[in-house]
Amino acid sequence: MPTLRELEAYFTKYGERPPNEEELRLNPGWPWGPVKFYAHVATLAEADGVWFLCPKCFIANKGAVGTHSVMAGFAGRCPPGSYTQDLDGNDTRWQVSGTGLDDLALSPSIHLVCKPPVPSGVCQWHGFVGMSGVPPGSAA
Repeated sequence: MPTLRELEAYFTKYGERPPNEEELRLNPGWPWGPVKFYAHVATLAEADGVWFLCPKCFIANKGAVGTHSVMAGFAGRCPPGSYTQDLDGNDTRWQVSGTGLDDLALSPSIHLVCKPPVPSGVCQWHGFVGMSGVPPGSAA
């Protein structure tokens, strides 16, 4: 099973900002509200989520090319609507433990589920990060 480092994992912090002049010029009336973004951060302590390549597709594709990403928001850290939601539109969040990517564990398991039709390239992986027999810092 691949490690999170092999899956090109990185910690993120969600943010919002007003649209800039170029965005407003290209989209008169700017109906979307603030621009939402995910900044890379260096440590778990400052992160409110993690992104990594899907381990199922990483193995099937024999690497990163053609492999989609998985994002997981941390319980109690990220604002509503900022990471993933379930099929009913409720925020999904994971309990996080560890000190960094090398010993990260998330609970419960992650199950990627999409409303039909499933978008091309989404495998609906169900697996673990550092739990249930998967070593900390790995995903399977």
